[in-house]
Amino acid sequence: MKKYLLSVTLIFLAAVVFAQDEHSSAYERGYLFGKGAAMLLLVVLLFGVYGDSLERRSNNQNHHIMNPFRVMITGLILLFPVLAFTQTSSDLASKIPGKWLLVKHILKEKGKTDDLLTSNEVYTYEFKSDNTYSSSFINKKNQTTTIISGKWKLINAATKLKLYDNTMTGDDHLVADKTFPIIRLTATEFVTKELLFGMDLLGTSYYKRQ
Repeated sequence: MKKYLLSVTLIFLAAVVFAQDEHSSAYERGYLFGKGAAMLLLVVLLFGVYGDSLERRSNNQNHHIMNPFRVMITGLILLFPVLAFTQTSSDLASKIPGKWLLVKHILKEKGKTDDLLTSNEVYTYEFKSDNTYSSSFINKKNQTTTIISGKWKLINAATKLKLYDNTMTGDDHLVADKTFPIIRLTATEFVTKELLFGMDLLGTSYYKRQ
């Protein structure tokens, strides 16, 4: 019995690892492992309470066929990473809608860390629950405002945010699609890497919910 529980636990952990991809953020990994571990603990507890009696009953019925209770438990454990991961994607998607203000844009180069965002620049995103969005870039020094609107969706198992069907206000041509890796996403903070409008250096952007 102990060897069986150890085996399915190792299978479960392997399934969790393979459910992620190389772009998974630390937040995504932690959330997935936490939910998966809680589900696994629940199964182990149920197994401890009911497992012995059900296994004895199954063994008494047929010694030559693999224990159906073990088959059921193994199947459930293998499904847990998928179920947990799907829920994670849903939870992340629910955190996107709202208005986000860029508070800093960090560039690390040659051992130095600089915030490239100045007081003259204001970057905002407003995401709506119908999967549309609008963004604005205000340059106070030049007294100009650039507005881009389009649609958004999560891709790559909710590890990236994609903006598509983008159009610049006052201009007829489409703006190229953009994809942002989700480094961290909470109810109040969104961290990603991007090339800001008006800048030519890729940096880490920190947005705060307004």
